[in-house]
Amino acid sequence: MRSIRKTSYTQWDYVVLTASNEAQAEAFECQIRYRQERGVLPKNTKFLVISDPDGKRIGSGGANLQVLRVLSEQEGFGGNFHGKRVLVIHSGGDSKRVPQYSVCGKLFSPVPRELPDGRPSTLFDEFLIGMAGVPSRFKDGML
Repeated sequence: MRSIRKTSYTQWDYVVLTASNEAQAEAFECQIRYRQERGVLPKNTKFLVISDPDGKRIGSGGANLQVLRVLSEQEGFGGNFHGKRVLVIHSGGDSKRVPQYSVCGKLFSPVPRELPDGRPSTLFDEFLIGMAGVPSRFKDGML
């Protein structure tokens, strides 16, 4: 039997992380940059980090509205999400039960697994791996 190797996959157009404040947003951006510099994130996916405005907690519903606003205004969607696949990860929080991850967030906390490139895995890495096949299952929209 001949093996056929697929060279392209349907990917997320955007992966958006929500953060509860600017300091947390900066920590998330640092984590994303680290992965981009090592070439372990999809090159065709744009990663955005959006913090709650003015450091005031707005919850997941408010964060969704912020995401829609930023994508419409700053990214030029103009409310038109046709043909776009957007994954929103609500990751802002104080991590009161695990304070060692309060700045970097629970999303980037380590899990007991090594990735194929030798890096220790995090919840973020595992989540992206688990969600990698989802974009091909729906036409467009925000999840």
